[in-house]
Amino acid sequence: YLQLGDNEQAVRASYAAIEADPKNAKAQLRGARASRALGLLVQAARFCHRGLVLAPDNPELLQLQAALIAEHHTSRCS
Repeated sequence: YLQLGDNEQAVRASYAAIEADPKNAKAQLRGARASRALGLLVQAARFCHRGLVLAPDNPELLQLQAALIAEHHTSRCS
């Protein structure tokens, strides 16, 4: 769904995948990306945080976390 641009469905699919397998860091990443694309930065950050708890060295999650922090600071300073 994420590749198709259906971010709302991607978030729903991420929640379903996490419910089926709570240790699924890839689902956390996909949920974070889809949430970010929808402008849901807090939700994206939560997905990202939970993913990093599971996979603390995941470079995609680390990069996304840094981008979310930068976006948050930019939006607060505007």
